[in-house]
Amino acid sequence: MCKFHICSAVNTQKNYCLNTKQFSRDKWIKVKISQTMISGVHEYVITLNDEKVFQKKNMKPTSFDNVKVYASNPWNKAESGYIRNLKVTTDILQ
Repeated sequence: MCKFHICSAVNTQKNYCLNTKQFSRDKWIKVKISQTMISGVHEYVITLNDEKVFQKKNMKPTSFDNVKVYASNPWNKAESGYIRNLKVTTDILQ
């Protein structure tokens, strides 16, 4: 079993993190992290296997340049696994 530790800048926290439930290691997990403006408010959403597991209003959205995406970091033990179909898109904050 393994879980995800997903972090992003949300509101005034530069390292806002969510630890997910446990997943089986022998199956692909679809991860989607998005921030969309809805009715004038930015909504930060994490979806796993097409199920919304987290949603929060981001009252202080930040735009970043030269973003790096990490599958692990030196502070957490990495699980053995693979990444496929990685897609990073960007929209200008309004």
